[in-house]
Amino acid sequence: MAAWCPAESTKPVFVGIYGAVLGGFAVSALFFLLSSFSSLSAPPLPFPADATSAALTAGANHSGPVQAQPETMYNRPIWKPPPRGARMPPPRAFRLTRDMVRARARDGAIVVTFGNYAFLDFIITWARHLTGLGVDNLLVGAMDTKLLRELYLHGVPVFDMGSGMATEDAGWGSPTFHKMGREKVLLINALLPFGYELLMCDTDMVWLKNPLPYLARYPDADLLTSSDQVIPTVTDDSLENWKEVTGAFNIGIFHWRPTEPAKRLAAEWKDLVLSDDKLWDQNAFNDLVRKVFEQSVEGEDDLVYSYDGKLKLGVLPASIFCNGHTYFVQGMHQQLHLEPYAVHTTFQYAGTEGKRNRLREAMLFADQPSYYDSPGGFLSFKPGIPKSLLLDGAHTVESHFELVNYQLKQIRTALAIASLLKRTLVHVMLKDLPEEEFGPHIDFREYSFFENPSLPKQVKESLLEVQLCDDHSSRCSAANGTSKHGPLLLPRNSTDQKLLDVFSSYKDVKIIQFSSMVDAFMGFTDAAVEKKFRNRVQRYVGIWCCVQFREIGHIYYDMYWDEKPGWKPHPPETREDDHPPLSADIHGSRLVAREKFQFSTRPARGRIPSRRSSSPNARPRISGARALGPAVLRSTSKLVATGRAYLDRDAERRVKAITSLMLPLLMWRLQTATKGSRHVYIGEIYQQEQDLENAAVYLNQAADLFDSEGQSPQANTMTQKIAEIYAQLEKYQEATQLFEEIARKSMNDNNRKYHVKGNLLNAGICQLCRGDPVTINNSLERYEDIDPTFSGTREYKLLADLAASMDGSDVAKFTDAIKNLHSLTSLDPWQTTLLLKAKNELKKREDNGDDLI
Repeated sequence: MAAWCPAESTKPVFVGIYGAVLGGFAVSALFFLLSSFSSLSAPPLPFPADATSAALTAGANHSGPVQAQPETMYNRPIWKPPPRGARMPPPRAFRLTRDMVRARARDGAIVVTFGNYAFLDFIITWARHLTGLGVDNLLVGAMDTKLLRELYLHGVPVFDMGSGMATEDAGWGSPTFHKMGREKVLLINALLPFGYELLMCDTDMVWLKNPLPYLARYPDADLLTSSDQVIPTVTDDSLENWKEVTGAFNIGIFHWRPTEPAKRLAAEWKDLVLSDDKLWDQNAFNDLVRKVFEQSVEGEDDLVYSYDGKLKLGVLPASIFCNGHTYFVQGMHQQLHLEPYAVHTTFQYAGTEGKRNRLREAMLFADQPSYYDSPGGFLSFKPGIPKSLLLDGAHTVESHFELVNYQLKQIRTALAIASLLKRTLVHVMLKDLPEEEFGPHIDFREYSFFENPSLPKQVKESLLEVQLCDDHSSRCSAANGTSKHGPLLLPRNSTDQKLLDVFSSYKDVKIIQFSSMVDAFMGFTDAAVEKKFRNRVQRYVGIWCCVQFREIGHIYYDMYWDEKPGWKPHPPETREDDHPPLSADIHGSRLVAREKFQFSTRPARGRIPSRRSSSPNARPRISGARALGPAVLRSTSKLVATGRAYLDRDAERRVKAITSLMLPLLMWRLQTATKGSRHVYIGEIYQQEQDLENAAVYLNQAADLFDSEGQSPQANTMTQKIAEIYAQLEKYQEATQLFEEIARKSMNDNNRKYHVKGNLLNAGICQLCRGDPVTINNSLERYEDIDPTFSGTREYKLLADLAASMDGSDVAKFTDAIKNLHSLTSLDPWQTTLLLKAKNELKKREDNGDDLI
């Protein structure tokens, strides 16, 4: 756990500094010397087990830093780097102490975030927004030494959390993610006793307006928290109506006052998260504060007594302390004509890259100058979407796909031309593959790139406009170049050689903008180049979700839909058909992939043509061009066969190949599952080779990664695979627990309630294989608690009959029960295999190959 060192017992006190008027300078100098000596000489102390210990409860000085105090690493102006050639201070100099907080605090308040090196650019963005607003009373906790060093060199006030974390990103729900949550709670417990108001933030948010004056409007509040509320309960800038808040309280932005109720809450929260290393800190926080949540504070209707009935809590308005939905999707602050204070990049499921992209789209991310001046220049195009596709007719699945497919074809052409000219494509957000096997590198920028104030003037003004023309027209002569009064004319359906010849004269032009991509490019002449390009872009598309009342409700997008006569947007009919429309051969095998996907050639904010509707919640038709869909990459037997063909017969070699295979993720608003998908591939390779132990390991990791990205359906699918493998390994208790877990989760999901009885049946079958009828009967009672309707199903009757037959050692009755079920429905091979095992256990000495019926 964190080893922060609040070595306060050796610090000098400030009594007398302000009273020693005549000797002020001497006292200040003495303080500096003693403070420096103390920082260097105090031995490291363990993180206090009790955050309210006497060593941490001394009163705080709220008057801000002493004006005459010499400059130290504590009070140095932000963004002022250390002197050139200076050595890095020793680790103990970065311990979190009261003196450090005192030096940075203003008006009794401190703003804090924390993270590891993976979030360096987010932290720099966070700090730049605050300092741009005139807020410099901030501190950053570093969870690894690499981040500590970088922030120190940048001139950002930083302290060492002693977490010893790795520098890589931690996926949502992973053990590292939960560790970060515990560190946050410990940090709050360490800071509150210092006596300062604490505005605690996650790194994936930015400040748009100084929040401290707003927070000061509610001096009686012990705690002010943000939320996941998506429906406004107020239309002004007052706190949310706590009685109407249904969204979870979000601990990415919350303000603590160092009151006794707040300290008690923090202490109990700490004990709770330390007791269970898989407990999500936000869920624990919500559970605690809602233990009591019924009565308004007297004279403060915006505040509610919560937690222990004494803590006064307020909910920050989601319209101005925005979550990802209220800011990026709804633009609620614009609808209500309010100025937002903050935006937190929640409500997206593409992990860190998705958060970064959303901030870039909103032009809120602090990128390096090189980001805005790509060496090869940029390529863009005007979508030119026909009004009929945008505005005419009903908004149906068919009309949606007509609109998206029209854009897909243009973007496919733009990708090809960008690849050919080695330029960075703007308006489409893609993350491409590093492997040459999957085609040439295609760089990208977000749709709002050209409107970003950080884009250099010389880049923006270096523009070549390209207009397509009829090759037979007398005006259509690209070789003549451009005039002072017009664009470059380019023949439609130009060849790759034509494009290379024409644009070789414009390599110094930073931006090439096509008037349209419709029929701009005939295609690659080289078949090998064309194949690699297809290999890449076919994997950029994913699914639309979902058609109701269908077991398989998603529909796959197809980058080459126009090459398939009669193509219609229909969901797969069977599980065998449930795969993307990929046809590119790689060493003779089709790779099957299903991506999360969100797509649109969206113009700049505020210029989106929309269908008018009387409904206040109606979305413009162009928004319908976005395709959100939970998805998971999966392999097939052909992929495994391919592994055998070109990677020898060694499963380990095939696994190494797959681990280097980074299939594409991100389109538009970025929904991704690549890490989980890679683990799925590896797990299925091991499963195909009957190495079930390794298969379970990788599928477990895939389930965790899918869950961390909010992809519950995929996580449940992986969990079911794992449960089936555990049963094959005769780990029946573990398999039973997993099937029961899936059933419980499915009860809360309207789309998956239908599967509850099947998972409970599987759990019961695993219990049968253990051969304990008492346990089976107890489980049936528990299953009725999970699903009150289960006792009326044929699955329940089967399990009850089988349990009775085992209790009476009656093989005939066991067989009859299965025959009765077969008259109504069939069992799948996995269920049949396990029931045979159970029957054979019952028969004991009879032949193991006996049929069930």
